[in-house]
Amino acid sequence: MGTKTCKKLIQAYGSAHKAVGNAGRWTRDHLVRPSVADIFSQEKWSEPARAELDSVRRRQYQVLLYTDPDYPDSLRQIPDPPLYMYLTGDRSLVHSPCVALVGSRKCSSYGQSMAKTIAAGLSQAGISVVSGFALGIDRLAHLGGLGHQGRTIAVLGTGLDVIYPPQNKDLWSQMTEQGLILTEFAPGNEPDAHHFPRRNRIISGLSMGVVVVEAAQKSGSLITARLALEYNREVFAVPGQANMPSFAGCLDLLKQGAVLTRSAQDVLEELAFQLQSSQENKASNPPDTSKPKEHPALDDLASDEQALARLLSRETQMHIDALTQQLGWESNKVSQTLLMLELKGVIRQQNGMYYALAL
Repeated sequence: MGTKTCKKLIQAYGSAHKAVGNAGRWTRDHLVRPSVADIFSQEKWSEPARAELDSVRRRQYQVLLYTDPDYPDSLRQIPDPPLYMYLTGDRSLVHSPCVALVGSRKCSSYGQSMAKTIAAGLSQAGISVVSGFALGIDRLAHLGGLGHQGRTIAVLGTGLDVIYPPQNKDLWSQMTEQGLILTEFAPGNEPDAHHFPRRNRIISGLSMGVVVVEAAQKSGSLITARLALEYNREVFAVPGQANMPSFAGCLDLLKQGAVLTRSAQDVLEELAFQLQSSQENKASNPPDTSKPKEHPALDDLASDEQALARLLSRETQMHIDALTQQLGWESNKVSQTLLMLELKGVIRQQNGMYYALAL
């Protein structure tokens, strides 16, 4: 099933867990074709799904589900948002104002300088710089964003355990400490031509706007710009020499109405109203720091799940080691119970193996 069908099922039943529990009703509720329901009922998906989750747990990756309150609203708005993403690094960055910087892998020294300078200027203003972790413009955009207030987010076309391209291994280390790396692809997924257009929709979906720094007429960066337009995002383009093929795509975008961009200030001025609205929303809706309250849904859980969930209900968040110590359980039992509660939407994983009640 594709993401649109899965999203429809989640919306119909309230969660993925409940959707699976009601699989026998899918056809009767006119949600999927009988052939799809029949194949699903054979549960051939169960073993590989468990193996995938076990792999994610071993590597201590964070998981962000479409049904999680932490899921970014900007990504919910696109037609086919990822149902879940695997993350490593600072998860809070998905809620910061974001601008994407994209461009060619083979780029000029001028393009490299513009990418790094614009990214640094945006990050200094508190904007998270989003890009695709490729060589060239993407790499310079991430480097420009690191070390400043907004920092940077990489969206991969591979699993989190695959550093691609390998030349970015140094950048990977910096970003896991100071930025955020995310993907919708499971561990073990190698680079594939079909993955990168899907990655591009997440780059555009997370961002208020997309800056194309240097792109030829058939560049993949133009796919990201086209998606940005479809998602009602702003498109920016850096002008280059008229006779340079690597800037032909940027010049075409400018002819079509993209915002001419010479500095981060051009982007900030164009997005000023959106940025102001974003800050006002945060001010009028401060995060709820009160302790989670008991919820009737906890009574429907297994006894071990209830014990762990009720322990979390007394704290804002708890580290997995503190949970293990207070419960007096083996660590694998705690991990397994946390996994089941996360799948049921009762808890959510936060940075550094901390957990909080999601109800």
